[in-house]
Amino acid sequence: MFDNTALARLLAEADAAETEGKLGGGDFEELPNGEYYSIIEEAIAKLSKKGNAMIQFTLKITSGEYVGRKHWVYFNLEGVSEMSMKIAIEQLDTLVKDLGLIEQESKITDYEIPTQVLPNLLDQEVRFIIKTNKKGYTNTYIKAM
Repeated sequence: MFDNTALARLLAEADAAETEGKLGGGDFEELPNGEYYSIIEEAIAKLSKKGNAMIQFTLKITSGEYVGRKHWVYFNLEGVSEMSMKIAIEQLDTLVKDLGLIEQESKITDYEIPTQVLPNLLDQEVRFIIKTNKKGYTNTYIKAM
Protein backbone atom coordinates (compact mmCIF):
# COMPACT_ATOMS: atom_id res chain seq x y z
CA MET A 1 0.00 0.00 0.00
CA PHE A 2 2.81 2.45 0.89
CA ASP A 3 5.62 0.66 -0.92
CA ASN A 4 7.76 3.45 -2.30
CA THR A 5 11.42 4.39 -2.13
CA ALA A 6 10.98 7.39 0.18
CA LEU A 7 9.00 5.39 2.74
CA ALA A 8 11.48 2.52 2.60
CA ARG A 9 14.37 4.95 3.19
CA LEU A 10 12.64 6.67 6.13
CA LEU A 11 11.70 3.36 7.71
CA ALA A 12 15.29 2.09 7.34
CA GLU A 13 16.59 5.27 9.03
CA ALA A 14 14.08 4.90 11.86
CA ASP A 15 15.00 1.26 12.31
CA ALA A 16 18.71 2.12 12.46
CA ALA A 17 18.10 4.90 15.02
CA GLU A 18 16.00 2.56 17.14
CA THR A 19 18.68 -0.16 16.97
CA GLU A 20 21.31 2.37 18.07
CA GLY A 21 19.14 3.37 21.03
CA LYS A 22 18.51 6.92 19.80
CA LEU A 23 14.72 6.72 20.06
CA GLY A 24 12.43 6.83 23.07
CA GLY A 25 12.99 5.55 26.55
CA GLY A 26 12.37 6.87 30.04
CA ASP A 27 9.46 6.96 32.42
CA PHE A 28 6.95 9.80 32.49
CA GLU A 29 3.52 10.51 33.85
CA GLU A 30 0.72 10.07 31.32
CA LEU A 31 -1.41 13.09 30.53
CA PRO A 32 -4.95 12.88 31.92
CA ASN A 33 -8.03 12.68 29.70
CA GLY A 34 -8.84 16.06 28.22
CA GLU A 35 -8.25 18.50 25.39
CA TYR A 36 -4.83 20.05 24.77
CA TYR A 37 -3.57 22.73 22.39
CA SER A 38 -0.25 22.00 20.74
CA ILE A 39 2.00 22.18 17.72
CA ILE A 40 3.18 19.24 15.68
CA GLU A 41 6.86 19.14 16.54
CA GLU A 42 7.58 16.00 14.55
CA ALA A 43 5.75 13.76 12.08
CA ILE A 44 7.79 10.81 10.86
CA ALA A 45 7.37 7.46 9.19
CA LYS A 46 8.98 4.67 11.19
CA LEU A 47 8.74 1.01 12.07
CA SER A 48 6.87 -0.35 15.04
CA LYS A 49 8.67 -2.76 17.36
CA LYS A 50 7.19 -5.57 15.26
CA GLY A 51 8.56 -4.03 12.05
CA ASN A 52 5.31 -2.58 10.70
CA ALA A 53 5.00 0.82 9.01
CA MET A 54 3.57 3.57 11.16
CA ILE A 55 3.51 7.34 11.49
CA GLN A 56 4.60 8.92 14.75
CA PHE A 57 3.51 12.40 15.79
CA THR A 58 5.28 14.32 18.53
CA LEU A 59 2.94 17.00 19.85
CA LYS A 60 4.19 19.80 22.10
CA ILE A 61 1.57 21.39 24.36
CA THR A 62 1.43 25.18 23.95
CA SER A 63 -0.98 26.29 26.68
CA GLY A 64 -2.47 25.34 30.01
CA GLU A 65 -1.16 23.39 32.97
CA TYR A 66 0.98 21.07 30.85
CA VAL A 67 2.63 23.68 28.58
CA GLY A 68 5.90 22.36 27.17
CA ARG A 69 5.02 18.69 27.73
CA LYS A 70 5.12 16.33 24.79
CA HIS A 71 2.65 13.66 23.74
CA TRP A 72 3.20 10.96 21.13
CA VAL A 73 0.52 9.63 18.80
CA TYR A 74 0.92 6.69 16.43
CA PHE A 75 -0.98 5.85 13.25
CA ASN A 76 -0.41 2.18 12.41
CA LEU A 77 -0.37 1.51 8.68
CA GLU A 78 0.47 -2.21 8.81
CA GLY A 79 0.22 -5.13 11.20
CA VAL A 80 -3.15 -4.26 12.68
CA SER A 81 -6.70 -5.03 11.61
CA GLU A 82 -7.98 -3.68 8.31
CA MET A 83 -10.43 -1.54 10.30
CA SER A 84 -7.62 -0.03 12.42
CA MET A 85 -5.59 0.81 9.32
CA LYS A 86 -8.64 2.33 7.64
CA ILE A 87 -9.35 4.48 10.71
CA ALA A 88 -5.72 5.66 10.84
CA ILE A 89 -5.76 6.68 7.16
CA GLU A 90 -9.15 8.41 7.54
CA GLN A 91 -7.97 10.37 10.60
CA LEU A 92 -4.78 11.42 8.83
CA ASP A 93 -6.76 12.34 5.69
CA THR A 94 -9.20 14.48 7.70
CA LEU A 95 -6.38 16.21 9.57
CA VAL A 96 -4.41 17.24 6.48
CA LYS A 97 -7.57 18.40 4.70
CA ASP A 98 -8.73 20.41 7.71
CA LEU A 99 -5.28 22.02 7.91
CA GLY A 100 -5.56 22.90 4.20
CA LEU A 101 -2.53 20.85 3.21
CA ILE A 102 -4.32 18.86 0.50
CA GLU A 103 -7.40 19.55 -1.58
CA GLN A 104 -10.74 18.40 -0.19
CA GLU A 105 -11.35 16.35 -3.35
CA SER A 106 -8.05 14.48 -2.95
CA LYS A 107 -7.22 11.52 -0.76
CA ILE A 108 -4.08 11.28 1.34
CA THR A 109 -3.29 7.98 -0.38
CA ASP A 110 -2.85 9.98 -3.63
CA TYR A 111 0.35 11.45 -2.13
CA GLU A 112 3.69 10.06 -1.02
CA ILE A 113 2.99 10.48 2.68
CA PRO A 114 6.61 10.64 3.94
CA THR A 115 7.78 13.24 1.41
CA GLN A 116 4.67 15.16 0.34
CA VAL A 117 2.58 15.22 3.53
CA LEU A 118 4.59 14.73 6.72
CA PRO A 119 7.05 17.65 6.24
CA ASN A 120 4.09 20.02 5.77
CA LEU A 121 2.62 19.01 9.14
CA LEU A 122 5.56 20.41 11.11
CA ASP A 123 4.75 23.41 13.31
CA GLN A 124 1.03 23.18 12.53
CA GLU A 125 -1.18 24.21 15.44
CA VAL A 126 -3.55 21.42 16.42
CA ARG A 127 -5.57 20.30 19.39
CA PHE A 128 -5.65 16.78 20.63
CA ILE A 129 -8.12 14.96 22.78
CA ILE A 130 -7.22 12.07 25.08
CA LYS A 131 -10.09 9.73 25.96
CA THR A 132 -10.18 6.44 27.84
CA ASN A 133 -13.01 4.14 26.76
CA LYS A 134 -15.09 1.80 28.93
CA LYS A 135 -12.65 -1.06 28.30
CA GLY A 136 -9.74 1.00 29.64
CA TYR A 137 -8.07 1.73 26.30
CA THR A 138 -6.76 5.27 25.87
CA ASN A 139 -7.04 6.92 22.46
CA THR A 140 -5.75 10.25 21.21
CA TYR A 141 -7.53 12.20 18.45
CA ILE A 142 -5.67 14.99 16.64
CA LYS A 143 -7.84 17.80 15.28
CA ALA A 144 -7.09 20.95 13.30
CA MET A 145 -7.63 24.22 15.18
